[in-house]
Amino acid sequence: MSSLVSIMLPFKNAQEWISECVQSIINQTYTYWELLCIDDASQDNSKSIIAKYAITDSRIKIYTSNGKGIASACHTALHLAQGNYLHRMDADDVMPSNKLQVLVALQGNRTNYISTGNVQFFAAKEHKIGKGTLAYAQWLNTLNNQNNHWQHIWRECVIANPCWLMLRADALKLNLFAYNIYPEDYDMVLSCYAANFNIVASTQILHYWRHHTLRTSLVAPEFKTEQFLQLKVNWFCKLFKPTKIIVLGTGKKAKLIVPLLRSKNIAVTWACMHLKSHGNKVLGLSYNHISKVDLNQQLVISTLSGYEDYSQFYASLQKKGAQLFAFC
Repeated sequence: MSSLVSIMLPFKNAQEWISECVQSIINQTYTYWELLCIDDASQDNSKSIIAKYAITDSRIKIYTSNGKGIASACHTALHLAQGNYLHRMDADDVMPSNKLQVLVALQGNRTNYISTGNVQFFAAKEHKIGKGTLAYAQWLNTLNNQNNHWQHIWRECVIANPCWLMLRADALKLNLFAYNIYPEDYDMVLSCYAANFNIVASTQILHYWRHHTLRTSLVAPEFKTEQFLQLKVNWFCKLFKPTKIIVLGTGKKAKLIVPLLRSKNIAVTWACMHLKSHGNKVLGLSYNHISKVDLNQQLVISTLSGYEDYSQFYASLQKKGAQLFAFC
């Protein structure tokens, strides 16, 4: 007998796309699922559109979120779910017909595993997909192809938020989405990382990600750079409990990270790449050229843009004893 998949679908003002999304779920070759549609204070016709589907398909259920925002909606869905598996879907996206079948086969019944697959952005003609957006999808797919997600966990969220599946029992064990922390998808993946989960990935395209100017990740304050960095710093400090650290780089990210670390009473050495910047004082700290910094057995957070461009340089720092973490 097949195992039930509980699909969490938070929705808010998604009337333009919700029908196509729900229809793609109905069209799944894996048919043993329940769709938990969580109304996050939607003010358009999204709910009535879903309700029409629910009349003829008992697998589709509509609830109201217990809180506000995507994280609260997901938390509501998690505790309503009845399935062996848990999956997340976005109301403006589309599933290929074999998505659930592939993810369930990948996952099996293994605990402390999360399964994922490749993604592809699409958009209407009036919405141009930016280079950064396309690069992120390509990066995610490369991680899936190489199966080295955890090596890059501090750079960006290494799993597409609407393209994963895990055992519901594992999600409950991790108490996912309980604290209304954003970005909620990155927080979820960092929770899996901290719990030593394994990632198993398909190289098939399992999710079609719709790009448009109203995407939550583009317009909501919860998904600004500051929120990402706050989340990274909080998790980093929770996992490594540093008393001192080296921050490499002098750009915007470094200028945001340094105060966050110092607010936690962590001694920061601020390292720069250019000799002419050595000794300059910013935010009450002087820059130290990286060549003048003792790296032996030191934690180093790099904020330098273009990870691949610095791969040889990073290798040289690690040879000097640095434990390197790329926040870029």
